[in-house]
Amino acid sequence: MLVIGLDAASDWRNFGYAIGRYAAGRPVSIEAAGLLGPGDKRARLETILGPWLESAPHALVAIDAPLGWPASHAAALKGHVAGAALPEPKDALFRRRTDVTVRQRTGKMPLEVGADRIARAAFSALEALKLLRGLTRQRIPLAWSDVPETGIAAIEVYPAATLKARGLVEPKYKAADNVAARLRIALALSAAIVGLSERVTESDDVFDACLCALAAKDYLDGVAVAPGAEDMELAIKEGWIWVRSTAESGENAK
Repeated sequence: MLVIGLDAASDWRNFGYAIGRYAAGRPVSIEAAGLLGPGDKRARLETILGPWLESAPHALVAIDAPLGWPASHAAALKGHVAGAALPEPKDALFRRRTDVTVRQRTGKMPLEVGADRIARAAFSALEALKLLRGLTRQRIPLAWSDVPETGIAAIEVYPAATLKARGLVEPKYKAADNVAARLRIALALSAAIVGLSERVTESDDVFDACLCALAAKDYLDGVAVAPGAEDMELAIKEGWIWVRSTAESGENAK
């Protein structure tokens, strides 16, 4: 099965992608990775991702960016006028349920799409999905359980939490000169992902895109935590970050 990792960025020159292959019981294998780069966005997606998607009967796209906003945020702002106090506490306005859940489970708090510049990356991610839908003429829905046997689906992921769930803590691995940290991560994950060590000298956007493909494997392996029945309606509205259970970290760091 084709898996595509996308590390969204507001500037498409820094929008990382990774293309891999998934098979149950095997590590995900990265076959191509890089940056979408400058130029016409639709043309870049068509040139880079188009041929892979055309030849794949089904695929999963894993995106590192929020794909929704806090439900209470929109409700609170709908009738707001300048100078008036807001009715909700700050955390309720800026944090999604999935953000809180990821923090509780991994200790990593995702950036707040309601308050941070990550909103621009989220806009780019949603724009990319829209363009991919047009190029492939497919709905590309968000997946909530099993990925359909044909067609393309998408999920939201968070590489930092994917690493933390495996016991990997390298807080400065994104630094351009910290190749050693990225190599330690790649070696620790060698049983789960093939081809990551070849990307340690590239930008952190490319490296994270590969980690998105790893998160896609976790989802397909059935070890990522799904929203509970009580959270499903809100998750469909706000989005859901798919992160493996820390109890399922058999190939984590030593």
